[in-house]
Amino acid sequence: MAINGRNIAEHVAIQLTYVTAYTRCMLQEILPVFNNLEGRANTIADEDEAEAFFNTMEDLRQATINLYTTGIYHLLEQQLMDVCRDRTFFDPKHPVPKDTDLKTVAAWYKNRLDINLRQLPAWHKIRELECVANTVKHGEGPSATKLRKIRPDLFEHPVTRTILPKSSWNAVQEDPLELRSPLAGDLYITKEQFAEFAGTAEKFLREIVDYFEKHADEYYPRE
Repeated sequence: MAINGRNIAEHVAIQLTYVTAYTRCMLQEILPVFNNLEGRANTIADEDEAEAFFNTMEDLRQATINLYTTGIYHLLEQQLMDVCRDRTFFDPKHPVPKDTDLKTVAAWYKNRLDINLRQLPAWHKIRELECVANTVKHGEGPSATKLRKIRPDLFEHPVTRTILPKSSWNAVQEDPLELRSPLAGDLYITKEQFAEFAGTAEKFLREIVDYFEKHADEYYPRE
């Protein structure tokens, strides 16, 4: 059995709605919990308790952003994999990937759906997001090393950015500290950067939708 490109485009468009909803919930429902931390801390009479509240909430805010940015990448992997699991494409000669690893899924798409995900404009930004996800999960390692080269800004503490001139911060980065707590510190993804990565995931899925809409009358899987 085969289905046309129009059906695949509709399937991927549905997956896109989940990424959009994820992003909206994070920005509109979850992050507002951390609004006005300084003002809320100032209402606490005991100075030590106020400081503990502010520092703890700041760490939780950063951990939340880092974790949900990682979640964008894994949600994208899962949504792409959902297309692979469509029974229309079942074929013992071309088994569905056993995991959601993006490179493995991309190979399946190229073989069965005749689309090279690596050639889509947003691909390089998706690989950047992959580095972020791996750095948050694993700390120091190959992904962190690569991420420092392509996105050194993510390792800059927001306060440091305002206190030190850029030239001084670059000098510090020549001998960076090892990532010890990439979930709640050492990696400083901002709200705006979260939105940027979420937009990249949405753009990537839209590019897939656009591809199959342009091939609406062609049938898949390829034999």
